[in-house]
Amino acid sequence: MTTFDGFLRQLRQRRRLTLGQLALKSGVNKATLSRWESGTYSPRLPELSSVLEALSVSASERAHCLSLLETPRALLAERNRPGAATRLSLGDYLYGLRQRSGKTQDEVAREAGVSRSLYRQWKHDQARPTTSQLHTIGFALGASAEEIAALSTSAFAQQPVEKSREALLRTYMETMEWDVPQESYKLFLFSLLANIGQLVRTNSADIGDLAMIVAKFGSCAELWYDNIPLRDFYHQRALALAARSYQPLHFHLIPALEASPRAALKWQHRFPDKAGRAYLLSFVARDIAQDDPDEALRLSDTYCALVTDNADEYPCRLRDKGSLLRECGRYAESVAFIANLEPPDTYRAGLNQLNMARGLAKMNARAEARACLEESKRIIAPLNLQHALEAVYELEHALS
Repeated sequence: MTTFDGFLRQLRQRRRLTLGQLALKSGVNKATLSRWESGTYSPRLPELSSVLEALSVSASERAHCLSLLETPRALLAERNRPGAATRLSLGDYLYGLRQRSGKTQDEVAREAGVSRSLYRQWKHDQARPTTSQLHTIGFALGASAEEIAALSTSAFAQQPVEKSREALLRTYMETMEWDVPQESYKLFLFSLLANIGQLVRTNSADIGDLAMIVAKFGSCAELWYDNIPLRDFYHQRALALAARSYQPLHFHLIPALEASPRAALKWQHRFPDKAGRAYLLSFVARDIAQDDPDEALRLSDTYCALVTDNADEYPCRLRDKGSLLRECGRYAESVAFIANLEPPDTYRAGLNQLNMARGLAKMNARAEARACLEESKRIIAPLNLQHALEAVYELEHALS
């Protein structure tokens, strides 16, 4: 019967590679490879993936190699791809819940009425809590009724899964297939992202990819849970990772930069596409409009010039510039500029007039504000857009 160690040796010898040559190609220590081939140790999945890639194995050879592997955690991570819920151990589930809650281990243990050491045993799947303890810990972690039921009734994996870059990327792609993913996928991502430091140490060449995923997950934290502190936490981690990477920055990192627009200027040349740089400059300009309107308008010329050949982005940046003129206090210029962009008597033209009226009202230019408001009302009323009309009437009442 073929064993894993014997099959791995065959794969290497068929390609006429020595252990030393394979070690150089895969980045796995020669002594480690020797222990695998002698059957002394079983490999971890990330290291084995590097070796199989270096050997340029076929899909069937890879599948056969994994079928011979007897490492439970590797098998869990590789064989149970279709559903993240089936890959979660109880420790992973608790870990994800705690990361989502933002609580420390001490806080959770104290609220659940257990010792910190016992909670750590649960997190590392070294002990199993009773059903009543699961309910208590679920409430302490802010779990929903469905999640508490899952804690009590679900068949969790017996050991934590590998916290590998491959698992993170795969689960990220699976999770992003839905507008509102299954909660188990979200919790699994929390669990993986909590180990981002470990992933960076073992995948230093891929920090840019990891930064992109962390940034995207930060934005999802706001979308899924309306959790702004959690969003900011992951955005800060994403920027810290991006600062260590020499890779071009992904578009998903732009929301992470919105917290500090002035500092974002130094990042603009890290975005490979002009559209990304233009968008970045547009929100920097909005941020400095009140303090330095001249510099803001200079930036608006720059970001518009970047995308003149982009039919999708150019109109968006021109509208940004029209809004920026208003924020810089140049209302007459803004009206004229926006009028040239939008066809008359359209919803967007009416909305622009409404925004102009709001800006003039703030400056206590009430007569000019009423004129813009009347024009806005004339355009919007026939469109029967209730929410827009309510905004018009609200401002009309404030000006009366």
